[in-house]
Amino acid sequence: MPVLFYQVLCALAAVALTHFTVPAIGHRRVYTYYQYFCGDVAARLLRMPIGNDEHDEPFDLYQIGDTTTEHYDGGMHLWVAFALGFCFPLLPLARNPFGMAGLLGLTVLFAHLFTIDFGEFRLPNVLTQSCMLLALGTVLLSGFFGGFPDGRQSMTNALIGGVAVLGLYLLLWVIQPGKLGWGDVQLSTTVGLLLGWNGMTILAYGFAAAWVVQGLVSIALLMVRITSMKALLPLGPAIITTTVLVPVMLVA
Repeated sequence: MPVLFYQVLCALAAVALTHFTVPAIGHRRVYTYYQYFCGDVAARLLRMPIGNDEHDEPFDLYQIGDTTTEHYDGGMHLWVAFALGFCFPLLPLARNPFGMAGLLGLTVLFAHLFTIDFGEFRLPNVLTQSCMLLALGTVLLSGFFGGFPDGRQSMTNALIGGVAVLGLYLLLWVIQPGKLGWGDVQLSTTVGLLLGWNGMTILAYGFAAAWVVQGLVSIALLMVRITSMKALLPLGPAIITTTVLVPVMLVA
């Protein structure tokens, strides 16, 4: 199977899964998962939980970490899913069934986190914690059963990377609690696991790249006067982007 065809196939799969896990966003209310796919009539007949017409109360698939960001209406989550899904098959971790399945799931979670953080400046706990568990399971299964000649060493590097990056982000969170959110700290564990699989050098580059990208975007926005010196930009999109692109550019 040609690599390009494989990448497109993975990208389309990521888009489909992202769509089927998205909270259905309406202009007046947020629907439930059941209403989105079954319709109002079926949801009421089956006594499924439904949204409230009179109040703008959040009801969504995630239950914890509800979202009403308008960027879902614009399809940002689908474009992010396609871009990440196109890139992740090139990662070394994807060269086994466990890695491939895990990275596909992480792509879907990353697409939602990217969109929510971009629109609301927050990373819901249920999504960041799901990323941590999925990344940890992917690394462990790939290390033990993925068939890599140096799988155990890569797994060890990933675990060390997860702990190291988490420690660094915790330190930054303590020093500057107003500029770094708890969601970013939780997401850092996933970053360390994925980047650490590729070695400590890639881990260091990936860690630094997120802050470099964040800084460059801030400077660009300042130059065109879209933002100010006091404005804070979400760090999640930069973390997610560099976690995937750095290994692709330097290893794949």
